[in-house]
Amino acid sequence: MFLFIPCQVGCERVLKEEIRELYNFNSAFSRAGFVTFKVPDELCVDDGGETIRLLMTHLANNSIFARTVSIFLGKLYMSGDFEIPETEHVTATSQSGCSRTKHTDHTSLNISAENLVESIWQLISAPKPAAPIGYGISSAVSQPKYFINRVHVFSRDCLMTGQNGFEPAVSSDLVELHSKLVSGCPFPKFLGVGSERFDQPAFVGETVLDVVRVDVDSYTQVNSKFPKLNMETQQCEAVVQEQILTPIPASVYFVGVHFVTEESPIHSLYSGGILPIQLPTDAVSRAWLKFEEGLRWSGISIDAGASCVDIGAAPGGGSQVLLSRGAIVLGVDPAEVAPIVLNNPNFKHIRGRINQTQRFLYKNVRWVIADINVAPKYTLDVLEDVLKYNSKINGMLFTLKLSTLELAKHIPQFVKRIRKWDFNNIKVKQLVFNRHEVMVAVKK
Repeated sequence: MFLFIPCQVGCERVLKEEIRELYNFNSAFSRAGFVTFKVPDELCVDDGGETIRLLMTHLANNSIFARTVSIFLGKLYMSGDFEIPETEHVTATSQSGCSRTKHTDHTSLNISAENLVESIWQLISAPKPAAPIGYGISSAVSQPKYFINRVHVFSRDCLMTGQNGFEPAVSSDLVELHSKLVSGCPFPKFLGVGSERFDQPAFVGETVLDVVRVDVDSYTQVNSKFPKLNMETQQCEAVVQEQILTPIPASVYFVGVHFVTEESPIHSLYSGGILPIQLPTDAVSRAWLKFEEGLRWSGISIDAGASCVDIGAAPGGGSQVLLSRGAIVLGVDPAEVAPIVLNNPNFKHIRGRINQTQRFLYKNVRWVIADINVAPKYTLDVLEDVLKYNSKINGMLFTLKLSTLELAKHIPQFVKRIRKWDFNNIKVKQLVFNRHEVMVAVKK
């Protein structure tokens, strides 16, 4: 059995090391923003899937860099003939309208766009979750392997979050594919309430079909003619024809399932773990995205009138999230805050560094958010200093910057230090809208 996990582009190695450390799973197929892992045979026990459900829920909750976790059922190629890289494992099926092409020792399934929906559902309807290479899966549908209640469709990220304006989202063509999959479901009676809406969160107890587009460069042989020169005379002696490999785009769809339990994190409820959050037109920075997602993920509830402090507030994106919930916000930052935030009657700007401000200003604060572009140790120093003067703080939501991914190895040490702050609940996650950083949530 294999699992597939989407992550932020650039964090694949960190994810592999984390999963190896936590579960001793080895990685298999890997692309930017997408990694598969082999589950040891001893965990693939015949207990009705209870062990794998518990494993997936535990992994989703405890992995910092995994967005979602799915059982791999198979993958479908939508392209012409091409050569499959030697490192790839291919699950093959056979059905009407599909053709097999074979290169070296591999067998692949080429499908057309018209056959994609049918091909995906036949993987679910197969008597086994994955067929060995060289064996076809019958096209006769009798009993589904999984009773699907909801469909998630997404793609791996093409860029790092925030790079060149990129933000993770489900593209319009994949929303359309979702609609076709729902309408083409051969077992519609099992679909859950609101399953026709791609942004409808899954419910506890549901089995979710995951379809991930992992676009790759495949290769085809193209004849190329060029003159052969005599290096001494510089005269053309002949025309040489050579076959070269030329990259062509290919859409590869990974198909899998995951299960929603009472313990599942909020990201498991949405396609690719991407919460339906869009940056408002009046948001002054993308910190709005980070803290909006952070509050939803952490379960921290900011009531109207709650007293909050935003450390590293400028230009004010995080403060806007708090203000939108009716909070009273004290923003601390030596830099300028955007006028739209300054003009809010519930916002006060203390222009300076946190260690230069008067401590009595924090005596009524109940919630702290912080997004400081400094080393993690300094961020923790600052927050500890605030806690010295206010023991009534209910919780904190803050980022730890990973200027290099080598700092990820030190996260357990950071958490050990945070545990000394006497908060009951501590969570760490690289959220979808985080960049080179992780979000930490602590609350009593």
